[in-house]
Amino acid sequence: MLNTHIKDIQTGKTERSITNPDVRINSGSKQIVFTSVCSVLFLSLLFVVLVNSIKWINRPFHNFLVMRNQVVASIGLPHWEGTKDGIIFQSKVVSIDNRPINGINDLWNRLKNSRKGEIVHYTFVKDNNLFDKQIPVAIFSYEDFFLLFGLYIFNGIVFFLSGYCVYYMRPKSASGLSLFVLGTSIGIFTLTACDLYSPYWFFNLHVLSEAFLPAAVFHLALTFPYETIPSNKTRNWILLAYLTSIILSIFYELLISWHKGYVIIHNLCTFYFGLALLFFVFSLFFKYLKTNSPVVKYRIRTVMWGAFAALFAPSVIVIYSAFRLGEYPVNIIAFTTFIFPIVLGYAIVKRNLFEIDKIIQRSLYYLILSGIIILIFSLLVISLNSLFEDINLTRSPYFLVPFTILMVLIVNPLKDRVQSLVDKMFYHIHADYQKILKESSTKLTTLLNREAICQHIIEKINEVISPEETLLMALDEDKQLYIPLISDGFDVSKSDSLKVPGDDFIVKKILETKKELTAFDIDFLYDSGKTDNYFLRFLYKIKTQVIIPLIFKSELKGFLITSRKKSGFSYHSKDIEFLKTLANHATLSLVNWQSYEELKTAERELLQSEKLKLVGQMANMIIHDFKGPMTSIRCVAEFITIGSLSKEDIKNYCNKIMGEIDRLVEMSKELTEFSGGSKKLIFGKFNIEAFIKDITSSLEEILKKKGITLDINLRFKKELTFDYEKMKRVFHNIFHNAIEAMPNGGFLSISNQVNDEHIEFCITDTGKGIPARFISKIFDPFFTSEKTGGTGLGLCIVKDIINNHGGDIWVTSHEGHGTAFYLTVSSGLGEKSSGASAA
Repeated sequence: MLNTHIKDIQTGKTERSITNPDVRINSGSKQIVFTSVCSVLFLSLLFVVLVNSIKWINRPFHNFLVMRNQVVASIGLPHWEGTKDGIIFQSKVVSIDNRPINGINDLWNRLKNSRKGEIVHYTFVKDNNLFDKQIPVAIFSYEDFFLLFGLYIFNGIVFFLSGYCVYYMRPKSASGLSLFVLGTSIGIFTLTACDLYSPYWFFNLHVLSEAFLPAAVFHLALTFPYETIPSNKTRNWILLAYLTSIILSIFYELLISWHKGYVIIHNLCTFYFGLALLFFVFSLFFKYLKTNSPVVKYRIRTVMWGAFAALFAPSVIVIYSAFRLGEYPVNIIAFTTFIFPIVLGYAIVKRNLFEIDKIIQRSLYYLILSGIIILIFSLLVISLNSLFEDINLTRSPYFLVPFTILMVLIVNPLKDRVQSLVDKMFYHIHADYQKILKESSTKLTTLLNREAICQHIIEKINEVISPEETLLMALDEDKQLYIPLISDGFDVSKSDSLKVPGDDFIVKKILETKKELTAFDIDFLYDSGKTDNYFLRFLYKIKTQVIIPLIFKSELKGFLITSRKKSGFSYHSKDIEFLKTLANHATLSLVNWQSYEELKTAERELLQSEKLKLVGQMANMIIHDFKGPMTSIRCVAEFITIGSLSKEDIKNYCNKIMGEIDRLVEMSKELTEFSGGSKKLIFGKFNIEAFIKDITSSLEEILKKKGITLDINLRFKKELTFDYEKMKRVFHNIFHNAIEAMPNGGFLSISNQVNDEHIEFCITDTGKGIPARFISKIFDPFFTSEKTGGTGLGLCIVKDIINNHGGDIWVTSHEGHGTAFYLTVSSGLGEKSSGASAA
């Protein structure tokens, strides 16, 4: 399968034709000039309309709104007496109090001296039929201003700014251009709507924008959510939509003063606009079902929520108003439509939409949880009131106490159940991510085989996500190439073609961000004209969904690639978090494996050295000891970052990490001392009394803490020739062993005496002693008796140092009564080699 993918890519067979960047939408200076001019014109229009709209406040009006052609607009508020039944909508006012009206100004002049509540007799004409209606005069209030003109102005600003910002940030996006056209059209339409009822300066501009609104919606429906320039066929449909709007606008302008003609064209435009809205909504569903692109799916998924909330009800209202011949007010659509451009703009500008999953999931989660708690409370109140009707138990303040306790007891398990329900219903999650990650972390600490590590990672990905194809690539440090390590769904065994150089564009991008690359990024890069990149073409061809980097100490060790799910469902934020955590575990395990291989290589080299043959024999034990703490530290730290832990759990984990680090430090010192390879000693003359005091002074605190009494009895206090640091290590090791043997306090002593040509030291303790069966083994490498931790090299190192000083060491012990270490140092060695070095 991989060979087929690679062959198709190399021969140039790809699913999507690439648009030439030279024919894309103009950007740069032309874009800035264009958007600047539009902004200035829009702001100028906004200022004029706002000033004129404010003049309406506290002004008498007819209890309905009339346009320049004396036609009653299909606009109204619930408390307006004139528009409650909708009969007068789209009718023409012909007389007031049985006196004919001579133009729109005459209509307003008749109302100048009227008082609030004064009944006015109007005569209307509609469908060539005259009818009368008595309507009281009203005063245009602040409430009317905000509910009508305020909403118009707010929606106009939101639509225009959404389109402007998206087009400015994404000038090469076809969706960005269509949203800018739509935002500008609706912005002009809503602002000029404030002018329709007085002073009528922008009446012609308003009907022009009204005629072009449906075409702008069709334009958006045909281009969203794609990035590239639409095909010729799609462009033809867009041109047809605008051509229809041009024809409607011409007739609109010609018939604007003729009542019957105006009503017909207005209803046609309204019906056309409603159809465009419904076409947009249903096109989203159709594209969502048809497409395989994750970018398209997630953009549509994001917009569906906003479109349904903002546009479904307005679409129905607009079409219903058209069928009622305008006898239903359409201004109420302004209460929800502003949601649409915000959500749409976010979907176009934001490439990685996994964040929307978290928002939707959290909203559903809290909505369901709140609903259940309210239901429990309601049922409890109803039940208690029914059972204790005379007591009114639920009205008592004491009722809240047991109810609060009940909520505390059930909310936490209820929360977990609701979370699981949302995951299963909304994200189709049936696996326990936290449990699987914990099990995987434990398993990986025991694996020292690269193939086993990789196979385990693939198995866990298939268990949770089950992608069609999975590929793990690793860095070949010798060649600086990323090559396939293991795959599932790919046939990599016969292919040498998939080798990604370390300076590849995609590799650099991963290192630059140190984050995952998703299908959104891949599609965006592919559509941005970077199809000359072989690896990018390969990723696009196999429909890659996620690339998770394997990073260790800022070095890219490899990456994990997954394609579409076998289930057909989209990836979501929890999938990404799971893959990232699993990739971190894999990185650590692979690094540990690499260290293990390096240590095994070192083991083979050590075996060649006669002096280190014991270390070579026990190398596997050392490797295992080191791997355990390192893996434990990393996995515990990783688990802290991804889990929801209490402060006490975090503290315990941190204490565990610090303990493992101390253990590593001590083991490293002993290992370095034993396997350093060099036995070079640097001799000097030192006062033995000062030397012993230097050592014991560093032990005063721990001796005091342990309740141990120290006695120093030195018969030889003069200068002695030895290696100061090496001999210091000897006494430290023996003293620390003695202190560990006396956890409940005791007596520790050190003495010396001259014995022939040697100085003999004796260190005794009153500890638990050493079992007789261990006496002969305590100086052997890696022997730890019953001691926990460490490498078992401490006393081996002590014996080695003493032997190199020409001395000897032995021990006597009685189990339960204490131990005595005897060591001798040649007193004549310094006279033979004073100040010299001995190897």
